[in-house]
Amino acid sequence: MQARYEHSGDIHLRPDSYSLRIALGAFAQACAYCNSPNQRALAKASAICNAKNSKTKGVGRVSHGLAEEAHGALLWMEGLYREGRNDEARPNAVAYARVMDAYAKSGDKDAGSKAESLLRYMENEAGVMPNTYCYNMVLNAYTRQKRRDGAVENAERILSELEKIYRTTGNTSLQPDVVSYTSLVSAWARSNRKGYGARRAEAIVKRMEAFAVESGNPSIRPNSITYNVVLKAWCRSGDSDAVENAERILSKLEEIYHSTGDRTLQPDVVSYTTLVTAWTNSHRKAYGARRAEEIVKRMESFAVESGNPSVRPNTVTYNTVLNAWCRSGDSEAPTRSLAIFRAMQKGSIAGNRYLAPDIITFNTLVRTLVKDGTVESAQLAEDILIEMECSENGAGALYCSPDLWVYNSVIEGWSRLPDSIGAEKAYLVLLRLIQREKKDIIPDAFSFNTVLFALIKNNDVHSAERVEGLLRYMDKQSVKPHPFNPNLRP
Repeated sequence: MQARYEHSGDIHLRPDSYSLRIALGAFAQACAYCNSPNQRALAKASAICNAKNSKTKGVGRVSHGLAEEAHGALLWMEGLYREGRNDEARPNAVAYARVMDAYAKSGDKDAGSKAESLLRYMENEAGVMPNTYCYNMVLNAYTRQKRRDGAVENAERILSELEKIYRTTGNTSLQPDVVSYTSLVSAWARSNRKGYGARRAEAIVKRMEAFAVESGNPSIRPNSITYNVVLKAWCRSGDSDAVENAERILSKLEEIYHSTGDRTLQPDVVSYTTLVTAWTNSHRKAYGARRAEEIVKRMESFAVESGNPSVRPNTVTYNTVLNAWCRSGDSEAPTRSLAIFRAMQKGSIAGNRYLAPDIITFNTLVRTLVKDGTVESAQLAEDILIEMECSENGAGALYCSPDLWVYNSVIEGWSRLPDSIGAEKAYLVLLRLIQREKKDIIPDAFSFNTVLFALIKNNDVHSAERVEGLLRYMDKQSVKPHPFNPNLRP
Protein backbone atom coordinates (compact mmCIF):
# COMPACT_ATOMS: atom_id res chain seq x y z
CA MET A 1 0.00 0.00 0.00
CA GLN A 2 2.80 2.40 0.90
CA ALA A 3 4.61 1.72 -2.39
CA ARG A 4 1.42 2.28 -4.40
CA TYR A 5 0.74 5.48 -2.47
CA GLU A 6 4.25 6.81 -3.14
CA HIS A 7 4.03 5.83 -6.81
CA SER A 8 0.60 7.37 -7.50
CA GLY A 9 0.41 10.09 -4.89
CA ASP A 10 -3.22 9.09 -4.28
CA ILE A 11 -3.90 9.93 -0.63
CA HIS A 12 -6.69 7.33 -0.58
CA LEU A 13 -4.05 4.61 -0.93
CA ARG A 14 -1.95 5.86 1.96
CA PRO A 15 -1.86 3.35 4.83
CA ASP A 16 -2.95 5.00 8.07
CA SER A 17 -1.96 4.16 11.64
CA TYR A 18 -4.91 1.79 12.01
CA SER A 19 -3.98 -0.39 9.01
CA LEU A 20 -0.35 -0.46 10.10
CA ARG A 21 -1.34 -1.58 13.62
CA ILE A 22 -3.45 -4.35 12.09
CA ALA A 23 -0.36 -5.56 10.23
CA LEU A 24 1.65 -5.60 13.48
CA GLY A 25 -1.16 -7.47 15.20
CA ALA A 26 -1.06 -10.05 12.42
CA PHE A 27 2.60 -10.72 13.24
CA ALA A 28 1.64 -11.39 16.88
CA GLN A 29 -1.13 -13.78 15.84
CA ALA A 30 1.23 -15.57 13.46
CA CYS A 31 3.74 -15.99 16.31
CA ALA A 32 1.03 -17.52 18.49
CA TYR A 33 0.06 -19.93 15.71
CA CYS A 34 3.61 -21.01 14.91
CA ASN A 35 4.39 -21.52 18.60
CA SER A 36 1.19 -23.47 19.32
CA PRO A 37 1.50 -27.05 20.67
CA ASN A 38 0.14 -28.55 17.44
CA GLN A 39 2.67 -26.75 15.29
CA ARG A 40 5.55 -27.67 17.62
CA ALA A 41 4.44 -31.31 17.56
CA LEU A 42 4.28 -31.21 13.76
CA ALA A 43 7.79 -29.75 13.61
CA LYS A 44 9.14 -32.48 15.90
CA ALA A 45 7.42 -35.18 13.85
CA SER A 46 8.95 -33.77 10.67
CA ALA A 47 12.39 -33.71 12.28
CA ILE A 48 12.02 -37.30 13.48
CA CYS A 49 10.90 -38.47 10.04
CA ASN A 50 13.72 -36.44 8.44
CA ALA A 51 11.20 -34.88 6.06
CA LYS A 52 13.64 -32.73 4.11
CA ASN A 53 10.99 -31.34 1.81
CA SER A 54 8.39 -30.76 4.52
CA LYS A 55 6.82 -27.33 4.62
CA THR A 56 6.95 -27.47 8.42
CA LYS A 57 10.73 -27.81 8.54
CA GLY A 58 12.15 -25.43 11.12
CA VAL A 59 8.71 -24.19 12.21
CA GLY A 60 9.96 -24.08 15.79
CA ARG A 61 12.14 -21.10 14.91
CA VAL A 62 9.66 -19.38 12.58
CA SER A 63 7.85 -17.57 15.39
CA HIS A 64 11.15 -16.10 16.62
CA GLY A 65 11.82 -14.66 13.17
CA LEU A 66 8.28 -13.30 12.90
CA ALA A 67 8.73 -11.30 16.11
CA GLU A 68 11.92 -9.80 14.71
CA GLU A 69 10.07 -9.00 11.47
CA ALA A 70 7.37 -7.24 13.49
CA HIS A 71 10.07 -5.18 15.19
CA GLY A 72 11.54 -4.37 11.78
CA ALA A 73 8.12 -3.27 10.52
CA LEU A 74 7.80 -0.97 13.53
CA LEU A 75 11.15 0.67 12.77
CA TRP A 76 10.07 1.01 9.12
CA MET A 77 6.93 2.86 10.29
CA GLU A 78 9.11 5.20 12.35
CA GLY A 79 11.27 5.84 9.29
CA LEU A 80 8.26 6.66 7.10
CA TYR A 81 7.12 9.28 9.60
CA ARG A 82 10.59 10.67 10.28
CA GLU A 83 11.37 11.05 6.55
CA GLY A 84 8.03 12.72 5.83
CA ARG A 85 6.89 9.92 3.54
CA ASN A 86 3.76 9.16 5.57
CA ASP A 87 2.48 11.44 8.33
CA GLU A 88 0.05 8.74 9.47
CA ALA A 89 2.74 6.12 10.04
CA ARG A 90 4.05 7.29 13.40
CA PRO A 91 3.66 4.35 15.82
CA ASN A 92 1.64 4.96 18.96
CA ALA A 93 1.64 3.00 22.24
CA VAL A 94 -0.62 0.30 20.80
CA ALA A 95 1.75 -0.29 17.88
CA TYR A 96 4.70 -0.82 20.24
CA ALA A 97 2.58 -3.08 22.44
CA ARG A 98 1.71 -5.24 19.40
CA VAL A 99 5.39 -5.92 18.80
CA MET A 100 5.90 -6.71 22.51
CA ASP A 101 2.98 -9.11 22.18
CA ALA A 102 4.71 -10.75 19.21
CA TYR A 103 7.81 -11.31 21.34
CA ALA A 104 5.66 -12.74 24.15
CA LYS A 105 4.00 -15.23 21.78
CA SER A 106 7.19 -16.12 19.91
CA GLY A 107 8.55 -18.62 22.41
CA ASP A 108 11.91 -16.83 22.30
CA LYS A 109 14.09 -17.71 25.29
CA ASP A 110 14.77 -13.99 25.86
CA ALA A 111 11.32 -12.69 24.93
CA GLY A 112 10.98 -10.74 28.17
CA SER A 113 14.23 -8.80 27.89
CA LYS A 114 13.52 -7.98 24.22
CA ALA A 115 10.02 -6.70 25.04
CA GLU A 116 11.41 -4.66 27.95
CA SER A 117 14.13 -3.16 25.72
CA LEU A 118 11.40 -2.02 23.34
CA LEU A 119 9.48 -0.50 26.28
CA ARG A 120 12.56 1.53 27.30
CA TYR A 121 13.18 2.54 23.70
CA MET A 122 9.65 3.83 23.12
CA GLU A 123 9.75 5.85 26.33
CA ASN A 124 13.30 7.26 26.19
CA GLU A 125 14.06 7.54 22.46
CA ALA A 126 10.82 7.39 20.49
CA GLY A 127 9.08 9.79 22.86
CA VAL A 128 5.93 7.67 23.15
CA MET A 129 4.38 7.33 26.59
CA PRO A 130 3.72 3.66 27.47
CA ASN A 131 0.47 2.65 29.14
CA THR A 132 -0.73 -0.28 31.24
CA TYR A 133 -1.25 -2.37 28.09
CA CYS A 134 2.44 -1.99 27.19
CA TYR A 135 3.59 -3.01 30.67
CA ASN A 136 1.22 -5.99 30.59
CA MET A 137 2.80 -7.15 27.33
CA VAL A 138 6.26 -7.04 28.92
CA LEU A 139 4.92 -8.92 31.95
CA ASN A 140 3.42 -11.51 29.64
CA ALA A 141 6.67 -11.83 27.69
CA TYR A 142 8.64 -12.57 30.86
CA THR A 143 6.07 -15.09 32.09
CA ARG A 144 6.04 -16.95 28.74
CA GLN A 145 9.70 -16.86 27.74
CA LYS A 146 11.62 -20.14 27.47
CA ARG A 147 14.50 -19.06 29.72
CA ARG A 148 13.00 -19.49 33.20
CA ASP A 149 15.97 -18.29 35.28
CA GLY A 150 15.02 -14.94 36.75
CA ALA A 151 11.95 -14.56 34.53
CA VAL A 152 9.40 -14.43 37.36
CA GLU A 153 11.53 -12.04 39.39
CA ASN A 154 11.81 -9.74 36.36
CA ALA A 155 8.05 -9.91 35.84
CA GLU A 156 7.51 -8.92 39.48
CA ARG A 157 10.01 -6.07 39.05
CA ILE A 158 7.97 -4.74 36.10
CA LEU A 159 4.76 -4.88 38.15
CA SER A 160 6.42 -3.08 41.08
CA GLU A 161 7.60 -0.38 38.66
CA LEU A 162 4.07 0.05 37.32
CA GLU A 163 2.66 0.32 40.86
CA LYS A 164 5.28 2.92 41.76
CA ILE A 165 4.54 5.01 38.64
CA TYR A 166 0.83 5.01 39.45
CA ARG A 167 1.39 5.96 43.10
CA THR A 168 3.73 8.77 42.04
CA THR A 169 1.71 10.21 39.16
CA GLY A 170 -1.88 9.08 39.81
CA ASN A 171 -2.10 8.49 36.04
CA THR A 172 -4.95 5.98 35.53
CA SER A 173 -3.55 5.00 32.12
CA LEU A 174 -0.59 3.55 34.05
CA GLN A 175 -2.59 1.78 36.74
CA PRO A 176 -2.01 -1.99 37.16
CA ASP A 177 -5.13 -3.99 36.31
CA VAL A 178 -6.43 -7.53 36.73
CA VAL A 179 -4.33 -8.71 33.78
CA SER A 180 -1.14 -7.31 35.34
CA TYR A 181 -1.56 -9.17 38.62
CA THR A 182 -3.05 -12.36 37.19
CA SER A 183 -0.12 -12.67 34.75
CA LEU A 184 2.30 -12.55 37.66
CA VAL A 185 0.21 -14.96 39.72
CA SER A 186 0.27 -17.40 36.76
CA ALA A 187 4.02 -16.94 36.40
CA TRP A 188 4.66 -17.92 40.03
CA ALA A 189 2.21 -20.82 39.71
CA ARG A 190 4.15 -22.17 36.71
CA SER A 191 7.60 -21.41 38.10
CA ASN A 192 8.38 -24.98 39.22
CA ARG A 193 9.29 -23.60 42.67
CA LYS A 194 6.74 -25.93 44.28
CA GLY A 195 5.58 -24.63 47.67
CA TYR A 196 7.51 -21.38 47.36
CA GLY A 197 5.86 -20.64 43.99
CA ALA A 198 2.40 -21.29 45.45
CA ARG A 199 3.09 -19.04 48.44
CA ARG A 200 4.37 -16.25 46.20
CA ALA A 201 1.30 -16.60 43.95
CA GLU A 202 -0.96 -16.26 46.99
CA ALA A 203 1.07 -13.27 48.22
CA ILE A 204 0.53 -11.51 44.87
CA VAL A 205 -3.23 -12.06 45.22
CA LYS A 206 -3.16 -10.40 48.66
CA ARG A 207 -1.11 -7.56 47.16
CA MET A 208 -3.73 -7.28 44.42
CA GLU A 209 -6.54 -7.05 46.98
CA ALA A 210 -4.68 -4.34 48.89
CA PHE A 211 -3.99 -2.32 45.74
CA ALA A 212 -7.68 -2.46 44.75
CA VAL A 213 -8.57 -0.89 48.11
CA GLU A 214 -5.72 1.63 47.95
CA SER A 215 -6.58 2.80 44.43
CA GLY A 216 -10.32 2.78 45.06
CA ASN A 217 -10.77 0.67 41.95
CA PRO A 218 -12.78 -2.50 42.70
CA SER A 219 -12.24 -3.78 39.14
CA ILE A 220 -8.64 -4.62 40.13
CA ARG A 221 -9.80 -7.16 42.71
CA PRO A 222 -8.89 -10.76 41.96
CA ASN A 223 -11.61 -12.80 40.25
CA SER A 224 -12.37 -16.52 40.19
CA ILE A 225 -9.78 -17.05 37.42
CA THR A 226 -7.07 -15.54 39.65
CA TYR A 227 -8.06 -17.71 42.62
CA ASN A 228 -8.19 -20.80 40.41
CA VAL A 229 -4.58 -20.18 39.39
CA VAL A 230 -3.52 -20.07 43.06
CA LEU A 231 -5.62 -23.15 43.81
CA LYS A 232 -3.85 -25.06 41.02
CA ALA A 233 -0.48 -23.79 42.22
CA TRP A 234 -1.06 -25.30 45.64
CA CYS A 235 -2.33 -28.57 44.16
CA ARG A 236 0.85 -28.92 42.10
CA SER A 237 3.22 -27.73 44.81
CA GLY A 238 4.01 -31.11 46.32
CA ASP A 239 3.89 -29.67 49.86
CA SER A 240 2.68 -31.96 52.62
CA ASP A 241 -0.25 -29.60 53.28
CA ALA A 242 -0.81 -28.71 49.62
CA VAL A 243 -4.38 -30.01 49.35
CA GLU A 244 -5.42 -28.38 52.62
CA ASN A 245 -4.07 -25.05 51.37
CA ALA A 246 -5.91 -25.50 48.08
CA GLU A 247 -9.12 -26.23 49.98
CA ARG A 248 -8.55 -23.12 52.08
CA ILE A 249 -8.42 -21.04 48.86
CA LEU A 250 -11.68 -22.59 47.64
CA SER A 251 -13.37 -21.92 51.00
CA LYS A 252 -12.22 -18.30 50.83
CA LEU A 253 -13.63 -17.96 47.31
CA GLU A 254 -16.99 -19.41 48.43
CA GLU A 255 -17.04 -17.08 51.44
CA ILE A 256 -16.30 -13.98 49.33
CA TYR A 257 -19.02 -14.94 46.86
CA HIS A 258 -21.62 -15.54 49.59
CA SER A 259 -20.82 -12.18 51.23
CA THR A 260 -20.68 -10.09 48.02
CA GLY A 261 -22.83 -11.95 45.50
CA ASP A 262 -20.26 -10.96 42.87
CA ARG A 263 -20.47 -13.52 40.05
CA THR A 264 -16.90 -12.76 38.97
CA LEU A 265 -15.90 -14.30 42.30
CA GLN A 266 -18.06 -17.38 42.01
CA PRO A 267 -16.29 -20.74 42.18
CA ASP A 268 -16.72 -22.68 38.94
CA VAL A 269 -16.33 -26.25 37.69
CA VAL A 270 -12.56 -25.71 37.37
CA SER A 271 -12.29 -24.65 41.03
CA TYR A 272 -13.97 -27.76 42.40
CA THR A 273 -12.63 -30.27 39.87
CA THR A 274 -9.07 -29.09 40.54
CA LEU A 275 -9.52 -29.79 44.24
CA VAL A 276 -11.20 -33.15 43.58
CA THR A 277 -8.22 -34.11 41.41
CA ALA A 278 -5.82 -32.98 44.12
CA TRP A 279 -7.48 -35.22 46.73
CA THR A 280 -7.46 -38.09 44.21
CA ASN A 281 -3.71 -37.68 43.68
CA SER A 282 -2.90 -37.05 47.34
CA HIS A 283 -1.86 -40.67 48.03
CA ARG A 284 -4.11 -40.67 51.10
CA LYS A 285 -6.04 -43.63 49.73
CA ALA A 286 -9.46 -44.01 51.39
CA TYR A 287 -9.28 -40.63 53.14
CA GLY A 288 -8.45 -38.89 49.87
CA ALA A 289 -11.32 -40.66 48.11
CA ARG A 290 -13.80 -39.66 50.84
CA ARG A 291 -12.61 -36.06 50.73
CA ALA A 292 -12.90 -36.02 46.93
CA GLU A 293 -16.47 -37.29 47.16
CA GLU A 294 -17.30 -34.71 49.85
CA ILE A 295 -16.02 -31.92 47.59
CA VAL A 296 -18.35 -33.15 44.83
CA LYS A 297 -21.31 -33.06 47.23
CA ARG A 298 -20.25 -29.56 48.26
CA MET A 299 -20.12 -28.66 44.57
CA GLU A 300 -23.67 -29.94 44.06
CA SER A 301 -24.92 -27.91 47.03
CA PHE A 302 -23.19 -24.76 45.80
CA ALA A 303 -24.79 -25.15 42.36
CA VAL A 304 -28.24 -25.23 44.01
CA GLU A 305 -27.52 -22.36 46.43
CA SER A 306 -26.06 -20.10 43.74
CA GLY A 307 -28.74 -20.97 41.20
CA ASN A 308 -25.98 -21.63 38.68
CA PRO A 309 -26.36 -25.06 37.06
CA SER A 310 -23.04 -24.65 35.21
CA VAL A 311 -21.26 -25.28 38.53
CA ARG A 312 -22.73 -28.77 38.82
CA PRO A 313 -20.32 -31.71 38.66
CA ASN A 314 -19.93 -33.28 35.23
CA THR A 315 -18.74 -36.63 33.91
CA VAL A 316 -15.08 -35.63 34.29
CA THR A 317 -15.63 -34.66 37.94
CA TYR A 318 -17.35 -37.94 38.81
CA ASN A 319 -14.76 -39.97 36.88
CA THR A 320 -12.08 -38.34 39.02
CA VAL A 321 -13.85 -39.48 42.21
CA LEU A 322 -14.28 -42.99 40.76
CA ASN A 323 -10.55 -43.05 40.10
CA ALA A 324 -9.90 -42.00 43.70
CA TRP A 325 -11.93 -44.92 45.00
CA CYS A 326 -10.30 -47.30 42.50
CA ARG A 327 -6.86 -46.34 43.79
CA SER A 328 -7.86 -46.37 47.46
CA GLY A 329 -7.81 -50.14 48.04
CA ASP A 330 -10.58 -49.62 50.59
CA SER A 331 -13.27 -52.24 51.29
CA GLU A 332 -15.93 -49.59 50.67
CA ALA A 333 -14.59 -48.80 47.17
CA PRO A 334 -16.97 -51.12 45.21
CA THR A 335 -20.06 -49.90 47.10
CA ARG A 336 -19.13 -46.23 46.81
CA SER A 337 -18.19 -46.56 43.14
CA LEU A 338 -21.46 -48.27 42.26
CA ALA A 339 -23.42 -45.56 44.11
CA ILE A 340 -21.61 -42.83 42.16
CA PHE A 341 -22.16 -44.68 38.89
CA ARG A 342 -25.89 -45.09 39.55
CA ALA A 343 -26.15 -41.38 40.43
CA MET A 344 -24.51 -40.52 37.09
CA GLN A 345 -26.85 -42.89 35.28
CA LYS A 346 -29.91 -41.45 37.02
CA GLY A 347 -28.90 -37.87 36.25
CA SER A 348 -28.19 -38.71 32.63
CA ILE A 349 -31.58 -40.43 32.19
CA ALA A 350 -33.21 -37.34 33.72
CA GLY A 351 -31.77 -35.28 30.87
CA ASN A 352 -28.41 -34.04 32.13
CA ARG A 353 -26.18 -35.08 29.25
CA TYR A 354 -23.13 -33.72 31.09
CA LEU A 355 -23.44 -36.62 33.53
CA ALA A 356 -23.58 -39.41 30.94
CA PRO A 357 -21.15 -42.21 31.86
CA ASP A 358 -18.41 -42.62 29.26
CA ILE A 359 -15.91 -45.39 28.56
CA ILE A 360 -13.60 -44.01 31.29
CA THR A 361 -16.46 -44.32 33.78
CA PHE A 362 -17.03 -47.97 32.90
CA ASN A 363 -13.36 -48.90 32.80
CA THR A 364 -12.74 -47.34 36.21
CA LEU A 365 -15.85 -48.91 37.77
CA VAL A 366 -15.08 -52.40 36.43
CA ARG A 367 -11.45 -52.11 37.53
CA THR A 368 -12.57 -51.18 41.07
CA LEU A 369 -14.90 -54.18 41.24
CA VAL A 370 -12.23 -56.55 39.93
CA LYS A 371 -9.65 -55.36 42.47
CA ASP A 372 -12.05 -56.29 45.29
CA GLY A 373 -11.28 -59.97 44.58
CA THR A 374 -14.65 -61.46 45.59
CA VAL A 375 -17.14 -63.55 43.63
CA GLU A 376 -19.82 -60.91 44.17
CA SER A 377 -17.66 -58.12 42.79
CA ALA A 378 -16.53 -60.21 39.82
CA GLN A 379 -20.18 -60.95 39.01
CA LEU A 380 -21.07 -57.25 39.32
CA ALA A 381 -18.25 -56.41 36.90
CA GLU A 382 -19.58 -58.93 34.39
CA ASP A 383 -23.13 -57.59 34.85
CA ILE A 384 -21.84 -54.14 33.88
CA LEU A 385 -20.16 -55.69 30.82
CA ILE A 386 -23.39 -57.46 29.81
CA GLU A 387 -25.34 -54.20 30.12
CA MET A 388 -22.78 -52.53 27.88
CA GLU A 389 -23.11 -55.34 25.33
CA CYS A 390 -26.90 -54.99 25.41
CA SER A 391 -26.61 -51.27 24.76
CA GLU A 392 -24.92 -52.03 21.44
CA ASN A 393 -28.20 -53.59 20.31
CA GLY A 394 -30.31 -50.72 21.61
CA ALA A 395 -31.44 -52.65 24.69
CA GLY A 396 -29.45 -50.67 27.27
CA ALA A 397 -30.02 -47.22 28.65
CA LEU A 398 -27.38 -44.54 28.18
CA TYR A 399 -24.41 -46.87 27.95
CA CYS A 400 -21.50 -47.10 25.57
CA SER A 401 -19.91 -50.04 23.79
CA PRO A 402 -17.36 -52.06 25.78
CA ASP A 403 -13.73 -51.91 24.76
CA LEU A 404 -10.97 -54.49 25.13
CA TRP A 405 -9.94 -53.05 28.50
CA VAL A 406 -13.39 -53.81 29.98
CA TYR A 407 -13.35 -57.39 28.66
CA ASN A 408 -9.82 -58.00 29.92
CA SER A 409 -10.66 -56.56 33.34
CA VAL A 410 -13.66 -58.89 33.71
CA ILE A 411 -11.56 -61.85 32.51
CA GLU A 412 -8.89 -60.92 35.03
CA GLY A 413 -11.47 -60.59 37.82
CA TRP A 414 -12.75 -64.12 37.30
CA SER A 415 -9.24 -65.55 36.81
CA ARG A 416 -8.12 -64.16 40.19
CA LEU A 417 -10.59 -66.40 42.03
CA PRO A 418 -9.12 -69.65 43.36
CA ASP A 419 -11.97 -72.01 42.42
CA SER A 420 -12.95 -73.62 39.10
CA ILE A 421 -16.00 -71.36 38.75
CA GLY A 422 -13.73 -68.39 38.13
CA ALA A 423 -11.85 -70.20 35.35
CA GLU A 424 -15.12 -71.26 33.70
CA LYS A 425 -16.51 -67.72 33.86
CA ALA A 426 -13.29 -66.22 32.47
CA TYR A 427 -13.36 -68.74 29.60
CA LEU A 428 -16.98 -67.88 28.73
CA VAL A 429 -16.24 -64.12 28.70
CA LEU A 430 -13.33 -64.80 26.33
CA LEU A 431 -15.66 -66.79 24.05
CA ARG A 432 -18.10 -63.86 23.98
CA LEU A 433 -15.25 -61.57 23.01
CA ILE A 434 -14.15 -63.92 20.22
CA GLN A 435 -17.73 -64.35 18.94
CA ARG A 436 -18.67 -60.66 19.04
CA GLU A 437 -20.82 -59.66 16.08
CA LYS A 438 -18.91 -56.39 15.94
CA LYS A 439 -15.31 -57.15 15.10
CA ASP A 440 -14.10 -53.72 16.22
CA ILE A 441 -12.17 -55.34 19.06
CA ILE A 442 -10.43 -58.72 19.24
CA PRO A 443 -8.76 -60.59 22.11
CA ASP A 444 -5.08 -59.86 22.69
CA ALA A 445 -2.29 -61.89 24.28
CA PHE A 446 -3.40 -60.82 27.76
CA SER A 447 -6.95 -62.07 27.14
CA PHE A 448 -5.82 -65.54 26.04
CA ASN A 449 -2.97 -66.05 28.48
CA THR A 450 -4.97 -64.95 31.53
CA VAL A 451 -7.66 -67.54 30.72
CA LEU A 452 -4.96 -70.14 30.01
CA PHE A 453 -3.55 -69.64 33.50
CA ALA A 454 -6.99 -69.99 35.10
CA LEU A 455 -7.71 -73.23 33.21
CA ILE A 456 -4.29 -74.79 33.77
CA LYS A 457 -4.41 -74.31 37.56
CA ASN A 458 -7.68 -76.36 37.68
CA ASN A 459 -5.78 -79.49 36.65
CA ASP A 460 -8.88 -81.43 35.48
CA VAL A 461 -9.77 -83.16 32.19
CA HIS A 462 -12.44 -80.67 31.18
CA SER A 463 -10.10 -77.72 31.64
CA ALA A 464 -7.28 -79.55 29.83
CA GLU A 465 -9.52 -80.04 26.78
CA ARG A 466 -10.32 -76.32 26.77
CA VAL A 467 -6.64 -75.47 27.06
CA GLU A 468 -5.90 -77.63 23.99
CA GLY A 469 -8.67 -75.98 21.97
CA LEU A 470 -7.55 -72.54 23.07
CA LEU A 471 -3.93 -73.26 22.13
CA ARG A 472 -4.99 -74.39 18.63
CA TYR A 473 -7.02 -71.19 18.16
CA MET A 474 -4.12 -69.05 19.44
CA ASP A 475 -1.77 -70.74 16.99
CA LYS A 476 -4.11 -69.82 14.12
CA GLN A 477 -4.22 -66.24 15.36
CA SER A 478 -0.40 -66.15 15.76
CA VAL A 479 -0.70 -65.44 19.50
CA LYS A 480 2.19 -66.81 21.55
CA PRO A 481 1.04 -68.78 24.62
CA HIS A 482 2.43 -67.54 27.91
CA PRO A 483 0.04 -68.24 30.82
CA PHE A 484 -0.29 -65.06 32.89
CA ASN A 485 -1.00 -64.99 36.61
CA PRO A 486 -3.33 -62.02 37.17
CA ASN A 487 -2.58 -62.05 40.89
CA LEU A 488 0.93 -60.84 40.09
CA ARG A 489 -0.47 -57.81 38.34
CA PRO A 490 -0.39 -54.62 40.46
